[in-house]
Order: sequence, then structure tokens, then C-alpha cells
Amino acid sequence: MAYLDKLFPLIVMTLAFAMVSERLSNFLKLYLPAIFKLLSASNRSKVSALDSMSKKSFFVLQNLHLKQADAELEIIRERIILSLSLFSGILIAGLFELQIKEAVKEFWKEPGYFQIVFGFGILFSFGSKFWHDLLDLLLFTKNVRRRLGDVNLAEIESADQLSEYLQTNDQQIVKRAIEENSDWLHREFSNIRLILPRYEYINGLYQHCVAIYLEDNEEQRIPAYLPISGSSKKVPVKVIPDLGPVQAHSKPGEVIKLSGSSIRGAFGCMVRDYEDSKSYILTCAHVVTGRKCEVNLDEVLNTTKVDIDPEENCPVKKILFDGGFDCALVGPVNSSKHSNKLSRSKALRKPRVLSANDIGTDVYVEVNSNGLRWRRGSIVHHSKEKEGKGIEVNYDDGKKTFHGLIVAESESLAYKLTDRGDSGTILYDEEGQALGMVIGGDAKFSYAIPIGDVLIEFYAEII
Repeated sequence: MAYLDKLFPLIVMTLAFAMVSERLSNFLKLYLPAIFKLLSASNRSKVSALDSMSKKSFFVLQNLHLKQADAELEIIRERIILSLSLFSGILIAGLFELQIKEAVKEFWKEPGYFQIVFGFGILFSFGSKFWHDLLDLLLFTKNVRRRLGDVNLAEIESADQLSEYLQTNDQQIVKRAIEENSDWLHREFSNIRLILPRYEYINGLYQHCVAIYLEDNEEQRIPAYLPISGSSKKVPVKVIPDLGPVQAHSKPGEVIKLSGSSIRGAFGCMVRDYEDSKSYILTCAHVVTGRKCEVNLDEVLNTTKVDIDPEENCPVKKILFDGGFDCALVGPVNSSKHSNKLSRSKALRKPRVLSANDIGTDVYVEVNSNGLRWRRGSIVHHSKEKEGKGIEVNYDDGKKTFHGLIVAESESLAYKLTDRGDSGTILYDEEGQALGMVIGGDAKFSYAIPIGDVLIEFYAEII
């Protein structure tokens, strides 16, 4: 065990630098497409003169963050990503060569500069999954040692019970605490918006805990620990106050707007209505109602026009603003004419239903704030249809409660995943599968209706 204790910091360091390398590689993968799109726009003649293979590579570089349906293009994409990973790993190893040399001195007496840079660079590039699994094994071993010291043998009645106890990690314990305590917490504290498993700084150290997000600052009565049935162990609670109200995300976007109004929203995606086989734009209902929820929907259908561009406005074909929906179809429109409104809309693939395993999944969104651009985040919660009290969304003339929303947050602390003007934009995964349509957000999270539910209600498909 003494040898493992010495090896543990080295593996932690290797995993940490491998993760930094991956972050750098992902950053390049996310933002290189924008650079190459600018180069393509400003050098069309030079791009046209490229040979066939170079044109394919140039196309892939413009869509590097998306998997390609074409097998040849996907091979090119994988090679480029592999090269970016290798570059990132070697760069990180070179920048932190002194720290790496210090960490390996007990195992490697006199390593050379290039041995460290290229050796650890390759490990950082290709070995992050391996180091993650190895670290997981070591952590499990340390967890078993610790939990053997904590266990009360008087409470253990069988070998199976002991095995289950030892194999239960802290994350599983936190999830169990949430499952057992969520209902009464929502009943007891009406200002709780979300209860999530998180890894937060509490009592002087980072640890797995139950994070309780509040709508306001009234946190005095929230318990500091949550009990678990059949166990003396208690799970720490981290209270995060003042998320503020969830606001519908209309105005001041730049894509579509309500005729004769300043209310703006996002061009979500193009869909085909199965009833008439025509193309329509999917967006939020509150974009076409002027950010109001207490309206006569028949009147909206008969009189409302939506500006698709300065030269064209369209009627509202369908609208749903109840039963957990805030969505509308605008059109019909010419799909080939308007597909450039949102470049991703052409590449969106069939929606998929989220599962519990999707918590933590990377999601992408095209936002309209300060100009069209991409942002990336992750799914932090997807509630069951009637779980808890639901999410209350504020409109100009009232509120509506939604159940079963997808909750996502930005990967960056510098900005939110979505903001005002992004109502109707689509959350999608790395493979381009549509997940949800954003309706609003608060100070930290964005909230989206599962896109599959919307398409079923509208009897439509993404095109």
C-alpha cells in the first residue's frame, strides 16, 4: 500500500494534465470551424482551386465538432482530431516539464527534456481514458480501505450486504440521499428549484454532496446534512441561493421577430408537417404571442404574423401553450431559402429520448446574443414528468409551470449557456441529434422542452 500511495499522486497528475490536454483539444475542435469558415468566405477562389481531398479536409475542418455521416469524411475528421490531441498533449507536457520531472523523480532519476515532453505528451494525448480507469481502480481500493474502517459489523448480516456496502461509492450515496429526501424537501421548502448531485467545496474540502438551488436567499432552515435509510451516514448539503426567476428567453435576438413588435426569438429548426407535407419553422409560442401566456390562441392563429426576414412575414400554423408546452409552427416557408438562417438546422438529425445516463452529456446550442455563435454546456438534470413541483417560467402577464424539462448549464463560468433572444433554439448532442428546445433560463441554468415531445404533439419531423 505504501507503493500505491507514492504512485497515486503521479497518476492523479497524469490524469489532470490529460484532462487539460483534452480541454485544449476540444477548444480547438470547437473554435477551429469558425476560423476556417471565415477563411472560406474570404478566399473562395483559392478554396475552389483546391484538389478533391483538400476540399474534403477543408469541409471537415469547418464542421470538426460534428460527426460525419459519410465514412470517408469521418475518417478524415478522426485523423484531424487525433493530430489535435497529439499537439495538445505535447504542448501541455512542454509547458509543465519541470512539474512532471519533479513528480517522476522517485521512479525516473534523470529523464531528458524530450523524453518527458514526447513521452508524457503521448500519454496525455492517448491515455486519458486509461489513466481515468486506473485512477478509478486506485480510488476504489482506497475507498474499500476507508469504508472497512467505517463499517459497523454489527449492522452487517451477510457477505452480500458487506459487498454491496463496499461497492457503493460516494456518488451513489448522494443519489440515494436525493431519491429518499427530494419529495419532502420540495414540500417543506417551497423556494427550492433544483436538487442535484454535485462535487462542491464544503467544510474546507471538495466532496460529493447534495446541491440545493434556491429561487431566493431564504436558506436558514435548509438542513446541513441529509439522512439515508438503514445507515448512520449522512450526506452533506450545499445550498446555492438566489437563482432568480426563470424568464422566458425572448428578445433581443436577431433571427425572427413578431411583426410590429420588438419581441424576438430564435429560429429553432425546420420541420415538415405530416398533415400537409409543407415546411415550417419551429420556435417558442411566447415569441409569437409577444411574451404573454394568457392569450386567445385562436386569435393568434388568425391574426399574428412573424417576420422571417425583412421581406417576408408568415402566419402561425400551430401553437401549443399548455400542458407543458411552449411552442409554435410558423409558415409555411421555403425550406431551401431559409435553411441558412441556422446552419445547424440542415445537419440536425432525428431526436433521441434522454435517459438517466445522459446526465453530464455535452450539449451544443446556437445562440443569438451579440451575434450568432456556438456555445457548449452539459445536461445536469432531466426530471420525470411529475417530479417535484416543476419549473415555473415567468412571462410578461403571468407564469406557467413545466414538468419534465431538460436542465443544462454552460461549460464556462464567464457566460450562461443561453440568454434572452434564444427562445426556440435547439439543444443537440455531438452527433447532431436534437434533444430539446430552449424556452427560458435563470441566473445559472437553461431550460428546454424535450424535442421529441414537441414533434409528437405537432405531428412533424425535423428536415
